[in-house]
Amino acid sequence: ASGDLRPVGEFPLGPDGAGEHAQPSAPVVSLDGRRLWAAVRGTDTVVVLAVDEDGERLEFLTSVPCGGSWPRDLVLHPSGDRLYAANERSGDVTWFDIDAEGVPRRAGALDVPAASSVLFV
Repeated sequence: ASGDLRPVGEFPLGPDGAGEHAQPSAPVVSLDGRRLWAAVRGTDTVVVLAVDEDGERLEFLTSVPCGGSWPRDLVLHPSGDRLYAANERSGDVTWFDIDAEGVPRRAGALDVPAASSVLFV
């Protein structure tokens, strides 16, 4: 990879778009590069996108509730099996197991006032 930054294009945040209040943030790519997840503030969801083989196109697959309000950050566990959402306004971190299709399934939550990020050390 050259390290050059260039837009791939625009893509929907849902089957009918997500409206003007949608504020996507914190894109995360799966370890195999085939899925991209993004938090969407305003709709309080996590969208799941398929990445094509050459990395040139994204396709909306589904969205799931983020487990709280105003997802500020998404982080993939180093194992690649679990996704964490820091929900700022609801003050919690919700975690999701990732199924074989790359869809997050809620697995738990922890109260964290004004949660804004998750870091693994």
